[in-house]
Amino acid sequence: MIPRLRFWRTDANTFRLFCKKLTEAGALDAVFADFGRQLKERGYNAAKSKVRARVEYVFARQRDQMGLFIRIIGTKRAEARISLANVAYNMRRLIFR
Repeated sequence: MIPRLRFWRTDANTFRLFCKKLTEAGALDAVFADFGRQLKERGYNAAKSKVRARVEYVFARQRDQMGLFIRIIGTKRAEARISLANVAYNMRRLIFR
């Protein structure tokens, strides 16, 4: 039996016990299987993979060809370096494509 929670916040032990009881009952596997089936039916994975592939291409290009490796102290300096790399990437796309 799942312990009743007295507070709206749970601690790590209560959460672990809850997951253990769900796993023992076989409910956790069923929930994840149903969730995966719903994602596949709605096409979420395909849509996300298209976006992910495009974004990863841009980051790989910036890292490999432009030598973008950020090891800078300060958020503002890192943002400036990333912004300049984005501008250079977009200018290269505009000129060569």
